[in-house]
Formats: sequence, C-alpha cells, structure tokens
Amino acid sequence: MVVAAVLLFVVFPSGASTGVAAATDKLAARADQGTVRVLITQPWGGGQLILVRFDHRGQRMLRLAFVSHAVRGWRTGGVTEKRAEITDVAIGSLLVARSPGGKGQPPWSVAAGELGDPRIQRIDVRWATGPTTTGDRQNDSYFVVQRGTGRPVSIRYAT
Repeated sequence: MVVAAVLLFVVFPSGASTGVAAATDKLAARADQGTVRVLITQPWGGGQLILVRFDHRGQRMLRLAFVSHAVRGWRTGGVTEKRAEITDVAIGSLLVARSPGGKGQPPWSVAAGELGDPRIQRIDVRWATGPTTTGDRQNDSYFVVQRGTGRPVSIRYAT
C-alpha cells in the first residue's frame, strides 16, 4: 500500500486542474504582479494551444503553450516565450512558433500576438507551404494556426 502511494504521488505527481493553469504555471513567480493574461485558447489535437501575455521586469512577453489532459491532470507538452513590444510590426506584436508534434499533438505552425491598433479585425498569414490562413481579432490579439511545420512568408493585418 505504501509503495502504491509513493508511486502515485511522487513518481506520477498530479498536473494542473485546467489547461490554463498548466500554461500559466510558475508565471506568478516571474511575471510582474497583475500582468498575466490569457489571450486565446484553441483546441489542438488531444489538447490546447494557449497564448498568454505577461510583463517581466517591465518588458512585454508572449508565451505559447501546448497543454494536454493526462490521467492526473493537465500538463504542458511544450512552451515558447518571446519578448514582444506592441510596436514590433507597427500595429501589433508577433510570435512565430512551430512544433513537429508529438504525443497528442499534430504538427503545427502559429503566428500570434497582441494588436495595438483597434482598426485591425483580421490577420491573413501566407505560409511557405502555399496556403493562406486567416484569424480574427480576439481579446485584442490574434492567433493563426496551420497544420504542419511551415514558416510564414507574409502577414497581412486587415480592417
């Protein structure tokens, strides 16, 4: 019985109670107080892609996490962060990331960020693989994802 308890709580510790909690885990210790904000959550494969913004020592940061639900809670399968000024591309910030996939997640490519110009309502991303993917403004941000590991060739912000 003791061995089972040790295995359950030490070898297989529990994950977070939600996907958002997994994506923002440990940010409270690093982020400037009151700056963590989940911008977009999107289902992807067997989990979710979650875009988070926060400030660290006065600098704006974007975090993209893939999270999935396991037997004992939500876990982060991968995270990327980038320092991003709202003026990176004159009207918004930009984070580009991709993953070859893995357990529970098909390969993906993402262009995401915050939008500083309230006129922007849609974002069109043309990928090196040829197709164009469109994303709509959500929570003063955008999130454009495509299956596969392409890179964006152009990004067009549209009103």
